[in-house]
Amino acid sequence: MTTTTTPTRALPTDPAAEAAALGAILLSPRLAEQALPLLRSEHFAVPWHRDVLTAAHRVLEARQPVDPITVHDALRRVGIVRLGGAGAGIRLAELVEAPPTPGSGMHYVGIVLDHAARRRLAQAGDRLTQLGNNSTGDLDDLMRHAVRELACVRAAVDAHHRAVPARDGPDPVTQPPVLRAVPDHEL
Repeated sequence: MTTTTTPTRALPTDPAAEAAALGAILLSPRLAEQALPLLRSEHFAVPWHRDVLTAAHRVLEARQPVDPITVHDALRRVGIVRLGGAGAGIRLAELVEAPPTPGSGMHYVGIVLDHAARRRLAQAGDRLTQLGNNSTGDLDDLMRHAVRELACVRAAVDAHHRAVPARDGPDPVTQPPVLRAVPDHEL
């Protein structure tokens, strides 16, 4: 049996949208209450953004206002920021400056969720390729595993749609192009 490897490729990310979403959250307590329940650390590709999101979640769970000061304090409490360290404060200030329009925060959240869903889809595709190339195991078990993988992708896409209003036209992730069978005489 011949096996092929999948080429290494960059997964879909948008660090600018991640920064804009977090900056808008830090600027708007109302947006923080709206957006934070939709976001998880794995939705962010940049490790620092994951740390900030986790700290913002802690602040919200403690029923404190989510803003640069409380998030900085939450980062300090878990050891990400040393007492007296200015680096994290500067990086938080950069996040606050990142959103071109803080009022568009949910749009930026939607972009983050869209990229996260596409990363999840690409990763599931890689795992499905590995499953398909695996010559061992029961085919029905492999198919059940494939269905579970796609259900996880579906959940990521659903999270995206909860955050973002419907767009014009079909979403390429949820509504792939309709394929039709081509009769032999048309080939």
